Amino acid sequence: MNTSCKFQRGSTVTTLIYGLLIAVLVLYFLIRLILSGTRIAPEDVSDIAVNNRIQSVGIVKVSDGVEPGSRTGEQVFQKICIQCHDTNATIQFSPKLGNSADWAPRIAKGYETLIQNAINGFNTMPARGGGLDLTDDEVARAIAFMANQSGANFTAPGEGEATDAAPADAVNQEVAPETSAQ
Repeated sequence: MNTSCKFQRGSTVTTLIYGLLIAVLVLYFLIRLILSGTRIAPEDVSDIAVNNRIQSVGIVKVSDGVEPGSRTGEQVFQKICIQCHDTNATIQFSPKLGNSADWAPRIAKGYETLIQNAINGFNTMPARGGGLDLTDDEVARAIAFMANQSGANFTAPGEGEATDAAPADAVNQEVAPETSAQ
Protein backbone atom coordinates (compact mmCIF):
# COMPACT_ATOMS: atom_id res chain seq x y z
CA MET A 1 0.00 0.00 0.00
CA ASN A 2 1.36 3.36 -1.03
CA THR A 3 0.89 5.89 1.79
CA SER A 4 3.38 8.47 0.57
CA CYS A 5 0.75 10.66 -1.13
CA LYS A 6 -2.44 11.32 0.78
CA PHE A 7 -3.91 13.45 -2.02
CA GLN A 8 -4.37 10.99 -4.78
CA ARG A 9 -6.40 11.79 -7.82
CA GLY A 10 -10.05 10.86 -7.26
CA SER A 11 -9.77 10.62 -3.52
CA THR A 12 -12.45 12.01 -1.23
CA VAL A 13 -10.15 14.68 0.18
CA THR A 14 -9.18 15.96 -3.29
CA THR A 15 -12.81 16.07 -4.39
CA LEU A 16 -13.75 17.91 -1.20
CA ILE A 17 -10.99 20.52 -1.67
CA TYR A 18 -11.90 21.13 -5.33
CA GLY A 19 -15.60 21.33 -4.42
CA LEU A 20 -14.89 23.92 -1.70
CA LEU A 21 -12.67 25.89 -4.08
CA ILE A 22 -15.41 25.94 -6.74
CA ALA A 23 -18.08 26.91 -4.16
CA VAL A 24 -15.90 29.80 -2.89
CA LEU A 25 -15.27 31.03 -6.45
CA VAL A 26 -18.97 30.85 -7.35
CA LEU A 27 -19.89 32.69 -4.15
CA TYR A 28 -17.22 35.35 -4.82
CA PHE A 29 -18.45 36.00 -8.38
CA LEU A 30 -22.10 35.95 -7.27
CA ILE A 31 -21.41 38.61 -4.62
CA ARG A 32 -19.53 40.73 -7.19
CA LEU A 33 -22.46 40.43 -9.59
CA ILE A 34 -24.98 41.45 -6.95
CA LEU A 35 -22.93 44.42 -5.75
CA SER A 36 -22.01 45.63 -9.24
CA GLY A 37 -25.35 47.44 -9.77
CA THR A 38 -25.59 49.18 -6.41
CA ARG A 39 -23.26 52.06 -7.16
CA ILE A 40 -25.66 54.83 -8.13
CA ALA A 41 -24.40 58.34 -8.72
CA PRO A 42 -26.50 61.05 -7.05
CA GLU A 43 -27.14 62.77 -10.38
CA ASP A 44 -28.76 59.57 -11.67
CA VAL A 45 -31.57 59.76 -9.10
CA SER A 46 -32.52 63.41 -9.58
CA ASP A 47 -36.12 64.12 -10.56
CA ILE A 48 -35.07 65.22 -14.04
CA ALA A 49 -32.98 62.09 -14.67
CA VAL A 50 -35.76 59.80 -13.47
CA ASN A 51 -38.39 61.60 -15.58
CA ASN A 52 -36.16 61.38 -18.64
CA ARG A 53 -35.79 57.61 -18.16
CA ILE A 54 -39.50 56.94 -17.74
CA GLN A 55 -40.99 59.48 -20.15
CA SER A 56 -43.23 58.31 -22.94
CA VAL A 57 -41.70 57.65 -26.31
CA GLY A 58 -44.64 59.30 -28.03
CA ILE A 59 -48.09 60.64 -27.37
CA VAL A 60 -51.03 59.18 -29.25
CA LYS A 61 -54.04 61.39 -29.79
CA VAL A 62 -56.90 59.90 -31.72
CA SER A 63 -58.83 62.53 -33.60
CA ASP A 64 -61.27 62.70 -36.44
CA GLY A 65 -59.63 65.88 -37.74
CA VAL A 66 -62.57 68.10 -36.84
CA GLU A 67 -62.24 70.76 -34.17
CA PRO A 68 -64.23 69.89 -31.02
CA GLY A 69 -67.37 71.98 -30.89
CA SER A 70 -67.86 72.08 -34.65
CA ARG A 71 -68.74 68.44 -35.36
CA THR A 72 -72.07 67.76 -37.04
CA GLY A 73 -74.63 65.35 -35.66
CA GLU A 74 -73.74 62.81 -38.30
CA GLN A 75 -69.99 63.09 -37.50
CA VAL A 76 -70.70 62.54 -33.79
CA PHE A 77 -72.95 59.61 -34.63
CA GLN A 78 -70.29 58.04 -36.88
CA LYS A 79 -67.59 58.51 -34.24
CA ILE A 80 -69.36 57.64 -30.98
CA CYS A 81 -73.08 56.89 -31.14
CA ILE A 82 -72.81 54.24 -33.85
CA GLN A 83 -71.38 51.74 -31.37
CA CYS A 84 -74.73 51.38 -29.60
CA HIS A 85 -77.29 52.94 -31.96
CA ASP A 86 -76.30 51.38 -35.30
CA THR A 87 -78.90 49.10 -36.86
CA ASN A 88 -76.53 46.14 -36.33
CA ALA A 89 -75.57 47.03 -32.74
CA THR A 90 -76.44 44.44 -30.13
CA ILE A 91 -76.80 46.76 -27.12
CA GLN A 92 -80.17 45.98 -25.55
CA PHE A 93 -82.67 48.84 -25.07
CA SER A 94 -80.68 51.35 -27.17
CA PRO A 95 -82.86 52.76 -29.95
CA LYS A 96 -81.46 51.90 -33.36
CA LEU A 97 -80.98 54.51 -36.07
CA GLY A 98 -83.98 54.63 -38.39
CA ASN A 99 -86.19 52.42 -36.21
CA SER A 100 -89.29 54.54 -35.58
CA ALA A 101 -90.71 52.06 -33.07
CA ASP A 102 -87.60 52.34 -30.90
CA TRP A 103 -87.49 56.14 -31.08
CA ALA A 104 -91.22 57.06 -30.85
CA PRO A 105 -91.51 56.87 -27.02
CA ARG A 106 -88.27 58.79 -26.63
CA ILE A 107 -89.24 61.47 -29.18
CA ALA A 108 -92.53 61.88 -27.30
CA LYS A 109 -90.56 62.94 -24.19
CA GLY A 110 -89.22 65.93 -26.12
CA TYR A 111 -85.94 67.14 -27.56
CA GLU A 112 -84.72 68.81 -24.35
CA THR A 113 -85.28 65.63 -22.30
CA LEU A 114 -83.37 63.57 -24.86
CA ILE A 115 -80.51 66.05 -24.79
CA GLN A 116 -80.33 66.07 -20.98
CA ASN A 117 -80.44 62.26 -20.85
CA ALA A 118 -77.62 62.06 -23.40
CA ILE A 119 -75.48 64.69 -21.65
CA ASN A 120 -75.92 63.26 -18.16
CA GLY A 121 -76.26 59.59 -19.07
CA PHE A 122 -79.40 57.50 -18.83
CA ASN A 123 -79.80 53.88 -17.72
CA THR A 124 -76.82 52.06 -19.28
CA MET A 125 -75.84 54.96 -21.55
CA PRO A 126 -72.79 56.80 -20.21
CA ALA A 127 -72.71 60.59 -20.06
CA ARG A 128 -72.20 62.07 -23.52
CA GLY A 129 -72.29 58.55 -24.91
CA GLY A 130 -68.76 58.08 -23.59
CA GLY A 131 -67.39 60.92 -25.73
CA LEU A 132 -66.27 63.24 -22.95
CA ASP A 133 -64.82 65.74 -25.42
CA LEU A 134 -68.27 66.41 -26.91
CA THR A 135 -69.82 69.79 -26.25
CA ASP A 136 -73.49 70.13 -25.28
CA ASP A 137 -74.32 71.40 -28.77
CA GLU A 138 -72.58 68.44 -30.41
CA VAL A 139 -74.60 66.05 -28.23
CA ALA A 140 -77.76 67.94 -29.22
CA ARG A 141 -76.81 67.68 -32.90
CA ALA A 142 -76.26 63.94 -32.59
CA ILE A 143 -79.64 63.52 -30.86
CA ALA A 144 -81.34 65.56 -33.61
CA PHE A 145 -79.57 63.52 -36.30
CA MET A 146 -80.59 60.15 -34.84
CA ALA A 147 -84.15 61.16 -33.91
CA ASN A 148 -84.75 62.85 -37.28
CA GLN A 149 -83.67 59.63 -39.04
CA SER A 150 -86.41 57.93 -37.05
CA GLY A 151 -89.38 60.24 -37.55
CA ALA A 152 -88.69 63.36 -35.47
CA ASN A 153 -88.35 66.87 -36.80
CA PHE A 154 -85.87 68.46 -34.37
CA THR A 155 -83.75 71.49 -35.25
CA ALA A 156 -80.13 70.96 -34.25
CA PRO A 157 -78.19 73.93 -32.89
CA GLY A 158 -75.80 75.49 -35.46
CA GLU A 159 -74.59 72.48 -37.43
CA GLY A 160 -70.89 72.82 -38.28
CA GLU A 161 -70.28 75.98 -36.27
CA ALA A 162 -67.84 76.17 -33.39
CA THR A 163 -69.65 76.85 -30.14
CA ASP A 164 -68.73 78.17 -26.73
CA ALA A 165 -70.35 75.26 -24.89
CA ALA A 166 -67.66 73.53 -22.86
CA PRO A 167 -66.82 69.85 -23.17
CA ALA A 168 -67.40 67.65 -20.13
CA ASP A 169 -63.83 67.80 -18.82
CA ALA A 170 -63.96 71.59 -18.64
CA VAL A 171 -67.39 71.85 -17.04
CA ASN A 172 -66.14 71.45 -13.49
CA GLN A 173 -63.19 73.82 -13.78
CA GLU A 174 -63.56 77.16 -12.06
CA VAL A 175 -62.48 80.26 -13.88
CA ALA A 176 -61.05 83.10 -11.84
CA PRO A 177 -62.96 86.34 -12.35
CA GLU A 178 -61.15 89.01 -14.26
CA THR A 179 -60.26 92.09 -12.30
CA SER A 180 -59.65 95.46 -13.83
CA ALA A 181 -57.32 98.07 -12.42
CA GLN A 182 -58.95 101.44 -11.95
